[in-house]
Amino acid sequence: MDTEQIVLTTSETPEIVIDSIAGDLRLSGWEQNEFFAEAEDRNVLTAEQKNGGIRLTCHADCAVRVPRRALVSISQVNGDARVKALEGALRIDGVGGDLVLRQTASVEVGKVGGDVSAKKVRGALRLATVGGDVSARGVTGEFAANQVGGDLYLRDANAAARAYARADIVLNLNFASGQEYSFQAGADVICRIPSGASAKFSLQSGGDIAVDVLGAQVEGNTRRKTVTVGGGAAAVALQAGGDVSLVDLAASPDAMGEVSDRFGEEFGMMADVMADELSAQIEAQIESQMAQFENQLAQRLSGLDATLGAGRVNADEIAARARRAAERVSEAARRRAEAAERRAKSLAEAAERRAERRTERHANHAGHAADRSKRSSSSTWRFDFARPGAPKPPTPPAPPPEPVSDEERMTILRMVEQGKITVGDAEKLLSALEGK
Repeated sequence: MDTEQIVLTTSETPEIVIDSIAGDLRLSGWEQNEFFAEAEDRNVLTAEQKNGGIRLTCHADCAVRVPRRALVSISQVNGDARVKALEGALRIDGVGGDLVLRQTASVEVGKVGGDVSAKKVRGALRLATVGGDVSARGVTGEFAANQVGGDLYLRDANAAARAYARADIVLNLNFASGQEYSFQAGADVICRIPSGASAKFSLQSGGDIAVDVLGAQVEGNTRRKTVTVGGGAAAVALQAGGDVSLVDLAASPDAMGEVSDRFGEEFGMMADVMADELSAQIEAQIESQMAQFENQLAQRLSGLDATLGAGRVNADEIAARARRAAERVSEAARRRAEAAERRAKSLAEAAERRAERRTERHANHAGHAADRSKRSSSSTWRFDFARPGAPKPPTPPAPPPEPVSDEERMTILRMVEQGKITVGDAEKLLSALEGK
């Protein structure tokens, strides 16, 4: 199928307005002062350049490259959207599917129908309405999520933060001095406290409140507690419809109990980080090769017009064509990188499902044992027909964990061989997969 491309020369900081994308959108910044848009179908792209800005509409899936410092506004993406490598402000009004943000500046997001995954946001991240889960890490500015339909996982946010989630909230934050943090969950809240933290926590729970933080000062009752860690320099309010757990970051994951087992948050984040690093490494190699190619091309074409005559050949035109051809190759490589990222995340999701099944099985076995004990203790008459000295029947063994596939083992071993993870990380991954 023929592709359709649009290439436009821009300034370093153009205003890019994307009115509508009927399918998926892949948007990334690059070092060139050019706007590049590509679709796999013909006659689906419309781009208008006016007063230094560009307005784009696409009636299919679309890949877009813009200068890194461009100011980008996206009205509507009907499918999924992936945005990365932007240094200018970004505004997104609506995404029908999932939204992925990587290495961006400040972002304002209206409505997202699916999940949101954000990493390395150098500025504020504000989300109005998200239908699914939100996972955010490395947000340097304010974080705000007015309404999250699923779970919220927030890690390494360095400024004030507030959020409401209908399901669970998992926090791993530094709690900067003088900042305010407010979180409300329909279900459970888990908050991990780093060493040396200084914060005052106001906890309110519809269930239980568990505090396992070394040196913490705890006041209050079963449903309401005030916990002071260090000098209490940050103000943190946590409210949950279910349980609230406050634990040391250095504590064993087992200290979080059944709630931690249900989330599988530690393993999920580890695998997600690995997938992201894998994709970033591939993309870095692509960018480096592209830069080398352009330098070599510029050297070879320098003086070509003067040698052959301006009427016979245009070196700039040749260079532009060569860059576009190289960009198509680069885009194919990026797609391979995204496929590798998806495979790694699929491995993580499989492990999480196994953890959930193990937790469910253990809970069922514990429930059956409790029922048997209750029935036994409530009986008025007990009869023992066993012969004196007869051995008791052995206790049925617990169900064995599902075996780790050869493919999963090879994937982890390749990560170790390539230096993407350490041997210790590999052992943790294998242990998580094996249910240890």
